[in-house]
Amino acid sequence: VSRVPTGLRSAFQFEAGYSGRGVSSSNSPHSFVGSGTVKFNYLDFGTYYTQQFGNGNVSFFLLGGPTISFALNGNHQFRGQDVELDFEEQGLRQSDFGMELGFGLAAGPRKNVTLEVRYAKGFSNFSLEDADRKMTHSAFHFGFGFFL
Repeated sequence: VSRVPTGLRSAFQFEAGYSGRGVSSSNSPHSFVGSGTVKFNYLDFGTYYTQQFGNGNVSFFLLGGPTISFALNGNHQFRGQDVELDFEEQGLRQSDFGMELGFGLAAGPRKNVTLEVRYAKGFSNFSLEDADRKMTHSAFHFGFGFFL
């Protein structure tokens, strides 16, 4: 019979959220960027395995798992002009499969206050037109949470 050590808890966590992503360039070889700023809005879904360590009012946790994101829209800002991107016309992928890894602290009598840092890496090539040039998303997330 195996026993889980006291203070060691694990769980699966499901999340849905919104993220804004973008790129700025003064001279990009990609037709959809060129010069200026490109911004995208995504709907994100993730499933994470969370392992929590520690007893008392403060504990440490690790998390990681797969994510899938769907681009809702995007725009290109150049010289004060905002132009809506057409993903199909620009040869851009609207979905992204990736992975997030992170760590944090949970505090309080019910562990209802959290601080965390995550690294997200997308694996899908963002450009459908240029298979030789790999373009992927990556980001750091900093979070604060409070649960009732």
